[in-house]
Order: sequence, then structure tokens, then C-alpha cells
Amino acid sequence: MTINNLRQAIVGVQQYVAEFDPQPGSNHYNYQAAANNSEMSTRYIIIDPILNALGWCLSNPSECIVENFTEGGKPDYTLLDDEGEAVIVIEAKRIDGDTRYKGYSAQLARYADSYPAIDVAVITNGQYWDIYYYDDVEGEVIPEFIDENGRERPLGLHWHHTQTTAWRLHHRLWKGHYWR
Repeated sequence: MTINNLRQAIVGVQQYVAEFDPQPGSNHYNYQAAANNSEMSTRYIIIDPILNALGWCLSNPSECIVENFTEGGKPDYTLLDDEGEAVIVIEAKRIDGDTRYKGYSAQLARYADSYPAIDVAVITNGQYWDIYYYDDVEGEVIPEFIDENGRERPLGLHWHHTQTTAWRLHHRLWKGHYWR
């Protein structure tokens, strides 16, 4: 997997994000957009292609467990390292879901607390990816780089800087970091 492959995947899904976003001069989202029919649509159309480009085989249960039941709930994706330990949990929301909603980060923390080896926890609506680094010692999800809302938001799929976005996602979520 190369950064260029990931960049191409980002460019490939941008059309669905653009279809949802308000047209110039309007404040109204297109709720008829394909990626906004449901959380599942957003996952299949936007999130899955990005995770695949990051090297994760979502249909391989030795790499990814989808909607796994845990003590803390049911994360949408649980990504495993080469020893079968959960290292990344991802909670997906509809494309119009506000990933900055505090209830979502509390939900994500419960999921992360369910696994002893979690390194990274992510909330994404496909358009934005809020990435947290799990601090097992403190028992809470903490961001490494913080914006004014307390989250790292390295990926806005509607942004024009796809090379930078691809590099940042690769640096944090690439399967190769967890599979040796």
C-alpha cells in the first residue's frame, strides 16, 4: 500500500462527500445523497474504501471484526494486529453526524476500555476522522494533536490537500504499523 493508493481512494470517495455538502450559496445539505441514506451507506461508500486503502481487509476476521460485541458496547470496526489483539476501534456515524458530539467520544471511550491493547480510537462520519490515542495508564482516550474542539481532525475528505491527508491517515491507521 502506498500513500498514492490512499490518496487515490480519498479522491475516489470525494464525489460522495461533495454530493452531500451544500451547494455554493446554500446552507442546506443534500439528504438524498447516496452516502447519507444511513450509517451503513456511509460505511460502505466512504469509510470502507479508505480502510481498504490503508491495507485492512474488512472481510478477514483475523484483521477486522465488524460490530463486535464487547463489555462497552458494539464498535463498528475492531482492527486487530498480527497476534489477534484489538489495536484500533472505530465508531462510524452517518455523514451528517457531528463527530465532535461529546456523547460519541464517551461511547468510543467505553469501546476502547473493552480492550487491553487499544492504541487508537476513531470516530468518523466518513468526511471527518477524529483520531484519539488511547492512554491505558490513565484509562481514557486522549488526542495527540488537539484542535480547538479537543480532537485531531486530520481528514476532511472535501479538503484539497489529499496528499497531506493521505500521509496523516497512513501515519496513524496503516495496517503495516500493526502487522509485521
